[in-house]
Amino acid sequence: MKILKFFDIILIFSILFYAPLGLFSSPALAQTQTTFTLNLASNATLANSNLTLNLSVPEGFTLPNNVDINMPAGWDIRGGTDVAQGAQVGSGTFRIKYLGTTYDLALTAFNEQDIGDIAGTKARWKIIIGDAPFTLPAGVLYWSWVGSATTGYVFNVNSPIIAYLSTPAILNFTFFGVASSGQPVLVNPATGGNYVWSIDLNYTDGSVTTLPISFPVSSTAIGSVDGTLTSPGVNVTNTVGSTTVQYSAVSTLGSTTVTATTTAPAAGTGQFQLSEGLYYDFNTTATISCPCTITLPYDPATTPDPRIYHLENGVWVDVTISFDPVAQTVTGIVSTFSYFVAAQPAYTAQWLSPVRAFNEQKDKPFNLNKNQALPLNLIIKDSSGNVFLPPGLVVELIRVKDGQSWSATIPPQIVEEGTHLYGLFQLKTIEIANFEQGEEFLLRVRVGNTTLVPDVHFTIS
Repeated sequence: MKILKFFDIILIFSILFYAPLGLFSSPALAQTQTTFTLNLASNATLANSNLTLNLSVPEGFTLPNNVDINMPAGWDIRGGTDVAQGAQVGSGTFRIKYLGTTYDLALTAFNEQDIGDIAGTKARWKIIIGDAPFTLPAGVLYWSWVGSATTGYVFNVNSPIIAYLSTPAILNFTFFGVASSGQPVLVNPATGGNYVWSIDLNYTDGSVTTLPISFPVSSTAIGSVDGTLTSPGVNVTNTVGSTTVQYSAVSTLGSTTVTATTTAPAAGTGQFQLSEGLYYDFNTTATISCPCTITLPYDPATTPDPRIYHLENGVWVDVTISFDPVAQTVTGIVSTFSYFVAAQPAYTAQWLSPVRAFNEQKDKPFNLNKNQALPLNLIIKDSSGNVFLPPGLVVELIRVKDGQSWSATIPPQIVEEGTHLYGLFQLKTIEIANFEQGEEFLLRVRVGNTTLVPDVHFTIS
């Protein structure tokens, strides 16, 4: 088991806008192009996520006198005495032309516990400009957040020497989710959904251009969610973020962590469509016993028939036992922890009897006599709903105790029989070294690195 470091997901939104000729400093041009983006490092609810702003004005066009960034209700900002005095809360760069010469200036923001006398100010930041070729009239620059989490905030970006600045201009600035002091600064909404940010570009002639940007916030956490107490007992259940794990038994106290990431593990993705694009990795410091039950959320819009896949020795194994369309969760049972995904399979597949009936015996594997033949009846359908034999399909016998497998020597050839596929598995034709009575095996059907149906567990006598 391992914990992945936090993997940022980046949501990028760009808007191209056009303004009337009267706003230009260059009258020969008929339209202006200013690009504005906001990059959110994590779209998880209640995440303390970095937020990066980029505002670019091409050469020859008018700079706005100042910019108001309008944060919608739901988001929160921490400042004043909630954050240590002088803690760094942001950084960036500003490329600007000053008196005809272009400069790349470093910007650094620090929290001021004295929020000033502007009514409604929640946070006030001192902006330090590195290697500036000019001196600010007041000697220092402050940017402030005004508002509340229930009404939204306005963050004003301004410069008192705008008259001496000209384009091209590129502002790239990151607002920290967590200050250098370790205290939260930006807090994502507690409820998932689409939230509309906007910026107001304010010009010296009194005109204003407003640009909206919609950010989706997911109720599924990206990154690590930890600290959930795992207490000793039987059938112990932990809810961690939007996921649930139930241990058969816990013998020593610990905590459970789940990490969600959009980055595929080294084994790569499987033959399925990920729900919400997420891979999950569970870890616990408690001493536990399995089988363990894992429940993940899924998006019915992209995964109407969800499965849980568990990465086992480089193979994505279908471990699904049920899904709940009302709660929009899917559940599976495993004996180890690694990566899990909720996903829509590339093929529609299911066992038919007798294997289906054997697999429904959840308590223990069924038994096969070594001289017994096992009919393999299953349905595999393509995206058009037609029964077909997927290219590269492998039927594999795996010994549970050591992971040894046999595939090339297994006789059953899955053939089409009208409404389903059929094969015959005969144990007596397989040479199993050091065979012991009652050993546990599993039969696996896969294409590439992904199983198509749940494994068949049985013992041989």
